[in-house]
Amino acid sequence: MPQTPISKLNNLKADLKQMRSVLIAYSGGTDSAFLAKTAHDTLKDNAAAITISSPMFPQSELKQAKQLAKKISIKHIIIDTQLPEDIKENTENRCYHCKKQLFKKLKETAKKKQHPSCTRRNKPGRPKRLQTRHKSPKGTQHKKPPR
Repeated sequence: MPQTPISKLNNLKADLKQMRSVLIAYSGGTDSAFLAKTAHDTLKDNAAAITISSPMFPQSELKQAKQLAKKISIKHIIIDTQLPEDIKENTENRCYHCKKQLFKKLKETAKKKQHPSCTRRNKPGRPKRLQTRHKSPKGTQHKKPPR
């Protein structure tokens, strides 16, 4: 029997409660805003949102993300980062390298802030990895560079 939207929301809340503390990779877009709001409603002060500030992201989007985080009432952390060389060169695998660096920064910040969990999007078909404290909905796929 297919899940209803309500049962999916209840499953998400149960997963968040199981994690007890989350740091959401937050862009201010629809998906991350929904997750941030649901995490804050479920975990209160044990949920935080983190946004990357970089020359590659328009400042207007950062401003909107800040405003929405304030409206949601979730703690909002902003970290600055530079572009990886692969991104500047616009290679075929730029998305992979960019995401890899961004999630590395997110993990470093989660560790510094003592958040045992960090949520992020995952590649379709990849199993959820609760053992490493990552809980990921299916998301966009990025090409891994050839070995």
